[in-house]
This record gives sequence, structure tokens and C-alpha cells, in this order.
Amino acid sequence: MTAPATPGPWAPISLPPPSQERYEVKFLIHRSQLPIVQGWLHTHRVGWSSPFAQRIVNNAYFDTPDLDALQDNLAGVAHRRKVRLRWYGDTWQPTNWTLEIKGRTGSVGWKWQFDAGEPPDLRQTTWRSIQSAAIRKVSPALALLWQQQPVATLVNRYSRQYFLSRDCRMRLTVDKDLCHWPQRSQGRPQLQVGAPLDELVVLEMKCAIADRELAASALADWPLRVVQHSKFVRGMEFLVHR
Repeated sequence: MTAPATPGPWAPISLPPPSQERYEVKFLIHRSQLPIVQGWLHTHRVGWSSPFAQRIVNNAYFDTPDLDALQDNLAGVAHRRKVRLRWYGDTWQPTNWTLEIKGRTGSVGWKWQFDAGEPPDLRQTTWRSIQSAAIRKVSPALALLWQQQPVATLVNRYSRQYFLSRDCRMRLTVDKDLCHWPQRSQGRPQLQVGAPLDELVVLEMKCAIADRELAASALADWPLRVVQHSKFVRGMEFLVHR
């Protein structure tokens, strides 16, 4: 697959087919509603279960100096993308991480994932050093893309619970205990002053494009409303206005 061209200041870049392409819909609830929703999931007709262990997800997001990726999202640009580093665990010294490029058109999202090399201790390095080391591990096209969005803007962390439908064709993630650390104008990772968003819980249903009608049927009796939501945008807006 060739992803749609992305409007904005970025030069065209040729990437291999994405490692994941899927239909995605999101829902927001207050933390106090989570036990009710979890109970409802366990009795839902599609047979949601939790076959995977809950884990901590971390992301470091990158943008242009003018925050073009953020502005595209706020403006509702149809085709947009995000650049981030992702690792797992309650740690600032991960054993491995990936560079991810996320694209989206409406409710269809796709993702490229690349090994970003051996991570440093984030408390003892700079963003420039992180990017320089990781760029040497990826393709020239990907390196160019990251260089177009070189500014670290946000680090976030949350706890993720996984659900799988009985037929294994739909996946649901439940993200809670979100924390955000602002990074813009920081030469080094800033991991001391964060902003917790403990009251917000994000649910996201994901499935293959071919199973979109199946997902629509499963959503027919959901008590939650589909919303447009980005943890990246939420974190940036919260940190600006807090």
C-alpha cells in the first residue's frame, strides 16, 4: 500500500507498506465509569476477554518547530501523521524501543514500526543525541522524515489493558492513568515536571479494514459515543492551558 500524500510543509517520502493498517474508533470515559464499562465488556455479546497482560506504554512525540503536526490535527486535515518513539515499562531506561510513524485518514489508520537501536538512559542524554543515534539505525527515507519533524514536544505514559473479541477479529485497548511531560524548548528529556490526567480513560476498538462492518455491528448497542481524540493533542493542549 502507498499511503496518501500528507498536506503541509513536508517533502514527499517513499516508505514501504505499513506494518499495520486498520479501522479505529475511540471512546472517552471518566475514570469513575471504568468499573461499569469493564463489567459491561465482560458480558457483551462479542465475548471480550483479556488474554494479554496489562502494561505501561511510553511515547516521545516529535513535530516541526512550528508544530505543523499538531496544527494539522487541530484543523482536521484529512491525511496526517505523527512521529514518535515508543517503549514499554515503568522506566526511563528502556531495553528497546521503536520509531513509529502513524498515519490516519478518517477512521482508517496505519502504522510503520522500525527498530530504533539501543535506547540510552533518558535521564542522562539529550534529544539531539537520541535522534542522531537512532537515525543511523533506520532507512534514509525514514531518517529524512524524522528530520522534517525533529523537535521533541511531548512525552506521555499510560497504563494499557487489552481486550480481544471471541473470534479474535476485534481488539480493544483501555488506556488510563495518563501523564504528560512537556518537551518543547528542552534540549534534554524533561521528566520531572509532569501533568497527570488521571480522570481520563481512552478506549479504542481496532480491526482489519475487511472487518469494518463487523465492528459497526458490535458497536450498535454500545453505551458510549464515538469521538475524535488524540492523546498527543490532548497532552499538548492540557500543558499549554494548565
